[in-house]
Amino acid sequence: MGFKGGLIVIDQARMDYIASVLKSMKLMEEMIGIANIADLPLPYSTGFSQRYRESYKRAATWESALNYNTMKVIAKAMVAADSVNDPYAIRAAVNKVLPNLGDKYHNELFGIEDNGVMKCAGVIQTVENGKFSKVDYIFSFPKTKEEYEKVKKLSRTREPQNIRWLPAQ
Repeated sequence: MGFKGGLIVIDQARMDYIASVLKSMKLMEEMIGIANIADLPLPYSTGFSQRYRESYKRAATWESALNYNTMKVIAKAMVAADSVNDPYAIRAAVNKVLPNLGDKYHNELFGIEDNGVMKCAGVIQTVENGKFSKVDYIFSFPKTKEEYEKVKKLSRTREPQNIRWLPAQ
C-alpha cells in the first residue's frame, strides 16, 4: 500500500511467528519488537524453546517463559515461608529466593518491587538485513548507576555488551 519504514510490535506480537506466517523476513525489515525466546543470550535459555514445544505442542513465548520462571519463584517462596496458604508470608519471602539467573533459568529475575513488579530485563530485537539482530537486554529498574552496575555483574548473559540501562522514572 506504499508504506515505507519499520513497524514496532509489542506485547504478544511475536516476530518469529510473523516470520513463519510470511515465510520471508523481507516485509519485516526494520521491525522492532520483543525478542524471540530462542535468541536470549543466556546459557540456560539454549534449547528452552525446543523443549517447551516438545512438551506442550506449542511455541514458547516471552510470557510463557516468564510465567514458567515465576511459578518456580512462588514454589521456592512457599518453601522459604514454610507455608502454602499464607499469601502474605509467601509474598514476603519472594525477595529472599531471588535472583534467578540465566545459568539456571531461561530468563532472569532479579527481585520484586514493593508494588509486585518483577525486576527483570526487557528484551528487544530488530530485523536487519533479513535477520533477527542480537538481543538488546534492557534494565529499567535500577535507580542508580551503582545499582545498575551491580545487577549487570549479576547477569549471566553471554553478551554483556548488549546490556543497556534505561532508568524508568
